[in-house]
Amino acid sequence: MTPERILFMHIPKTGGSTIEAIMKRKSFPGNAFFLDSTNSLANLDRLYSLGEEELEKISLLYGHFDYGLHGIFSTPSTYVTMLRNPMDRVISHFFYVKNSPEHFLYEKVKHLHTLSGYLTAELSTELDNGQVRMLAGIGSFNGQTVPFGEVTKAHLEQAVANMENHFLYVGLQEYFDVSLLQMGKMLHLGKMSYHSLNINKKKPGTLKLDSGTLEILRKYNYYDLQLYDYAFQRFLANREVFGKASLLLHRLDCQSKEISFLFSRVWRRLQKELKILQESK
Repeated sequence: MTPERILFMHIPKTGGSTIEAIMKRKSFPGNAFFLDSTNSLANLDRLYSLGEEELEKISLLYGHFDYGLHGIFSTPSTYVTMLRNPMDRVISHFFYVKNSPEHFLYEKVKHLHTLSGYLTAELSTELDNGQVRMLAGIGSFNGQTVPFGEVTKAHLEQAVANMENHFLYVGLQEYFDVSLLQMGKMLHLGKMSYHSLNINKKKPGTLKLDSGTLEILRKYNYYDLQLYDYAFQRFLANREVFGKASLLLHRLDCQSKEISFLFSRVWRRLQKELKILQESK
């Protein structure tokens, strides 16, 4: 039985579009409500306009929103999300926007040629510790106005507290396959196969950044880097992830050999990092 109402917080550029496609193929005991990623705020207004009876029928809410949305429901909800290395996430965001005319930032970004220019233009607060903002409940989807550069340690601590107390699962985009297995197990979604969606086809395979750009990236992701490190250590320290992932991989019934190979490759990487973690203690 799927545990209470699931609120899947889709942080932009963390693999959420692929997971959304998987969720849309699954059945839930109640209604599934998917917020359109191209106009999340308008969709939130549509959600807010629902009566209590309609709201309570929702068993899965999926989309771009911040922590705190559970407050509109009168019965319990729990959150699920995926985090990503903040540096990679922002780089991916830049190339995605530049190649997506439908994105609300496209007109402002299409003539920008550098990542540093994208960040210093301060076009959207999701580029300034955006993951901390969403988990702490102070992101733009909540209509918050915490300016650029004003995310604090207190916001980071709130994000960590929310993660520990209100999130059923927090996966990592870098370990997408294992995260998906664990998430599917917790949500009782059964077997899952997928093709990656919303990938930046024009993003260069290897991007060399100068020291100035790296410094700007770190500046705008200072607390996101700490949040990700906390989630990463938590992920590695969870012995259940490693102990049961191997068994799940052996039981996996995929039609695609390519997908099977990806699972095996990620598992070997996890084993190596767990060994490093154990040796460092």
